[in-house]
Amino acid sequence: MTSGSFYLAPETDNMDLEQAPLWGNETVILDFCGGPYRFDGLSHSQAQAIRQRYRHYLLPQVPDNSIITRLYRLDEQCFRPIDTRGWTYERMEYRHALKQVEVAGLKLRTRLIFAPRLRGVLGTSLDDHPWFSGLVFENYFRMLVAYRLLSLGGVMLHSAGIVSGGKARLFPGHSGAGKSTLSEQAGRHGLLVLSDDLNVLLPEKKRIQVEKVPFTGTFAQQPDSRYSFPLGGIFKLVQGGTNHLDELGPGAALSLMLSCSPFVNEDPFRFDQLAANLSRILKQTTTGRLTFNRDGGCLRLF
Repeated sequence: MTSGSFYLAPETDNMDLEQAPLWGNETVILDFCGGPYRFDGLSHSQAQAIRQRYRHYLLPQVPDNSIITRLYRLDEQCFRPIDTRGWTYERMEYRHALKQVEVAGLKLRTRLIFAPRLRGVLGTSLDDHPWFSGLVFENYFRMLVAYRLLSLGGVMLHSAGIVSGGKARLFPGHSGAGKSTLSEQAGRHGLLVLSDDLNVLLPEKKRIQVEKVPFTGTFAQQPDSRYSFPLGGIFKLVQGGTNHLDELGPGAALSLMLSCSPFVNEDPFRFDQLAANLSRILKQTTTGRLTFNRDGGCLRLF
């Protein structure tokens, strides 16, 4: 991975993260979808930043079934210097294998190990820095949750999530598809917006549940409370001059969801599992294509 890496210095090529020192002796446990998730080896500043960011998900005790991640202290020299002025953080670097995934990003190097059960190691040079919780930890945590959900038959989906009539409708799409625009319209009309960026789908008995997660895009979320609603449909977004619903075939729906399943959709060793999860979800819900304009009238279609 590090040969020619944009993020990592060449001398880190053979580094074993677990031979580096831990940042500290603090632990944070988050009761999050697919979890609980336990983070060991944190410094005081790191632990405080995570507790503040995810305060609605904190657990006081340490469950035996936690997904464990340990945080290791890396020297600043392990990372290439990057002038971030005017720079857009578009993607991390991946090296996929059957038993693990290695990832490099801005001030982070991490590895997810899948056997005998999922666990993670995270190396960073950042401690008391705004980038720690906003970039390093959250990018790692999003990836960890995505892989955990995959193993449980679920998925984390790039989508707008809007609740009406007691059900959550998801509107998958990439940047520019209209997720934030639709979310803003829904917010103005008094509807609950789960997220305009990432939403979680998990099978529960004979139905699919949509869970709100604190991962958002440009739309300012409603108060960060915990919500879960039955899935009421999945709809492709098309921005146009009218408001109407059309059919969306199963093949097109599956292709859309595959493209909007971050982290795991780039993993060739787990792509078949992702496709199987999405196919089961699609069999239990309705799909469609929503063409909408900026007047908010499309919300009356649900």
